[in-house]
Amino acid sequence: MHAGSDVVEAFTYYAHREKLRLIGKEDLLERMNRGALEIAKGVARDTGTLLAGDICNTNVFVGDDTSRRAVRAMFEEQVGWAVDAGVDFVIGETFSWGEEALIALESIKATGLPAVITLAIHQEPVTREGWTPEERASASPTPAPTSSA
Repeated sequence: MHAGSDVVEAFTYYAHREKLRLIGKEDLLERMNRGALEIAKGVARDTGTLLAGDICNTNVFVGDDTSRRAVRAMFEEQVGWAVDAGVDFVIGETFSWGEEALIALESIKATGLPAVITLAIHQEPVTREGWTPEERASASPTPAPTSSA
């Protein structure tokens, strides 16, 4: 914190249900998230800085209704714990799918908290759907499709 940062971010990147399921640690999910948020909150309090929650790409999103529901549930779960911890805002990071980023944004905004969303652009300068960063940055986000099922 003495390096000049104004934000303490809880280290919950990849601390979502799917990643922990893959390594057989899903039972630690809530405790891990709440613990990381509590540590970050203590540091933010001690240093007078902002506290940020964190969510990230899930690696399960493929643009169909099933994956939309799954990632929304994961984001809402993690964002809920961040809200409980009293974060000032939530960072959603490294999304290769623009639509997944929009679902993350919706999940955060539904709580009334500010959001910071980042995209991960790989070899081709587009998201997995083919959106350029310029197109997404200059247009207001359109809601991600939702399923009625």
